[in-house]
Amino acid sequence: MAAAAKLLLPLLGLVMLVGCAAADSHRYRPGDAVPLYANKVGPFHNPSETYRYFDLPFCAPEKVKDKIEALGEVLNGDRLVDAPYKLDFRVDFDAKSVCSRRLSKDDVVKFRHAVSKDYYFQMYYDDLPFWGFIGTKPEKADAGDKYYLYRHIIFDILYNKDRVIEINVHTDQNAVVDLTEDKELDVEFLYTAKWKETQIPFEKRMEKYSSSSVMPHHLEVHWFSIVNSCVTVLLLTGFLATILMRVLKNDFVKYSHDEEEPDDQEETGWKYIHGDVFRFPTNKSLFSAALGTGTQLFALTTFIFLLALVGVFYPYNRGALFTALVVIYALTSGIAGYSATSFYCQLEGKNWVRNLLLTGCLFCGPLFLTFCFLNTVAIAYNSTAALPFGTICVIVLIWTLVTFPLLVLGGIAGKNSKNEFQAPCRTTKFPREVPPLAWYRRTIPQMAMAGFLPFSAIYIELYYIFASIWGHRIYTIYSILFIVFIILLIVTAFITVALTYFQLTAEDHEWWWRSFLCGGSTGFFVFAYCLYYYRERSDMSGFMQTSFFFGYMACICYAFFLMLGMVGFRAALLFVRHIYKSIKCQLKQKQQQIEENQEATGFKAADGSLEDVYTAEAEHEPEEAIQPSSIEIVGNPPAAVSLLRRRRPRDHRDDGRVEVASGRHGDEAHRGAQALHGAGRLKNSSRPTLVNTSAAPSAMYDGACHTMLVAARRRRRLASSSAEYAMASADSARPTPSRCSCDRPRRSPVTRRASGISTAS
Repeated sequence: MAAAAKLLLPLLGLVMLVGCAAADSHRYRPGDAVPLYANKVGPFHNPSETYRYFDLPFCAPEKVKDKIEALGEVLNGDRLVDAPYKLDFRVDFDAKSVCSRRLSKDDVVKFRHAVSKDYYFQMYYDDLPFWGFIGTKPEKADAGDKYYLYRHIIFDILYNKDRVIEINVHTDQNAVVDLTEDKELDVEFLYTAKWKETQIPFEKRMEKYSSSSVMPHHLEVHWFSIVNSCVTVLLLTGFLATILMRVLKNDFVKYSHDEEEPDDQEETGWKYIHGDVFRFPTNKSLFSAALGTGTQLFALTTFIFLLALVGVFYPYNRGALFTALVVIYALTSGIAGYSATSFYCQLEGKNWVRNLLLTGCLFCGPLFLTFCFLNTVAIAYNSTAALPFGTICVIVLIWTLVTFPLLVLGGIAGKNSKNEFQAPCRTTKFPREVPPLAWYRRTIPQMAMAGFLPFSAIYIELYYIFASIWGHRIYTIYSILFIVFIILLIVTAFITVALTYFQLTAEDHEWWWRSFLCGGSTGFFVFAYCLYYYRERSDMSGFMQTSFFFGYMACICYAFFLMLGMVGFRAALLFVRHIYKSIKCQLKQKQQQIEENQEATGFKAADGSLEDVYTAEAEHEPEEAIQPSSIEIVGNPPAAVSLLRRRRPRDHRDDGRVEVASGRHGDEAHRGAQALHGAGRLKNSSRPTLVNTSAAPSAMYDGACHTMLVAARRRRRLASSSAEYAMASADSARPTPSRCSCDRPRRSPVTRRASGISTAS
């Protein structure tokens, strides 16, 4: 990121210097020629459907001279040519003839079609844009539709000393040509120039174009949008604070209780899946590529906002935005390569080259396919939206010489970063089965809930953005837009964290992809708003305009999905690491208490903690294989029974079979086993057999019965008399193993061994 910033700073300074240097040349003396360029014509309601100015049969010079344009201007669809009008500085004239020409029937048909579609023209005078309609279509008359072509244009120009400040254009309503009938017409085109002095300084001449965005009633709407978004953030913050301060605190208190304390709660919730919560997701390469691409798009958006806030994208700075998008995307590709490859290596991925290629194509691939289709449509319509072959070659060279090399360099740096995935808890070898979930806890309903709140925080501002991109309004309040963007990120992070917590409490450990999808689901809501805007809020029509609108908006929504998905996952990852790191501390404290209790009773673990024993034992056999299981108690019955309780499945409470083979007094062992079974500590799918080795001392048996009694007390509150009966001690003579069982049919045991536990002398 730092390297990319160092590369971007000189470029941004160059862009700003070019924009400032252009202002120094706008000085003229009376009679000097002021550049006037005709740009394009097109339907007013279809901003993407634009054509060259001289595609209509206007008065054209003998040799049309094209203006050399920058990359961003070409991408914006600008095709500037010398206009047929001559407007010298401070030279007034009235009804000057441009040309006289005879319109053929085909020319009349072209003009009539343009008037029926509300065609407008756009020109630039001293880099000041202005627009005008080429004709009018009055209301329906008795004789049918009437179409009129304006033939007299009037230019009103304001100046301040030696600078052009403002230009307006209107038409003479009395000088029109009737285009209703298909017949040849003789037309003389006229224009008038009127100069007036003004006191507006040159530095503020662009404020006219942005005044509509900062009008009081518009500002009220913008601030209402921000207040609405802030209220949403505050509500989510309070909701999340409630979770963190109350629910999690209660969870920590509950999970930190000692095993000996009375507790009717079983080990449930998000702590129960600590051995699976950091299990790597499926499709690691795709997941890492999505994170890397989302990180790049986030960096791209941040740099664009910085340029907007410093004033680079002033109104009608032709092509500046598109140029910045292309250049900054190319320079930030190293961020995508580093983020994707480093995270892929943390997930123990092997084929990092394939991951790097997938990262480079994950967003560029769909964008390139969409561009190819839409450019073909524009070529078929002969529109200026079709990029010339030379511009396409320039873009390909930028991708080949800048984007791809930086992507590879970032990938190599990410591979050599040697970062390891920081997981507070160990992951078991075999995944735990996810319990059946209610319909509202599944992926699609969760995505709907996750995307609605962030969308509600930005939907008011979306209308103005759409009206600027797909209309003729000017959007210049970048500071408000930046605040809304920050609110969007905060709401996305908060709602993703909340849904991730609820998912973990349902013992669903597959949260990786879910958090990414929930975070990026706002992109689907934005695309749904596109459907609403096209249908209800705009007058766009035609195949070309419809294709451009939905094609490019689909790419923008896809970029939103990747960027916000990355934000949601990163927030969820920080949250999950935090809560399980706290649980790890609780487990350490709990282990210390267990060791103290074992020392007090004469038992201790030979090496490692109970968690280590449990993890090591769990890595050798999947939980599905515990159909009946057998645990041989080598030396520490309480620890082994605790191990058994940790390992039990959590279904089917009452149809298990328990067998206890003890070295002495099978009656007491049988009653202890029945107490443990009735307490719900043993389940159907485990059916454990507790085997006491024949060489074990009598203290071992007393410890096992004591552990069974504690479990029974916690579940059924056994009377002290039955407890004393179950703990009756036996003599030290070596017994003959006896076997007693519950009334369920037996199944073949699967022998398992909990190693590393011995008896203290």
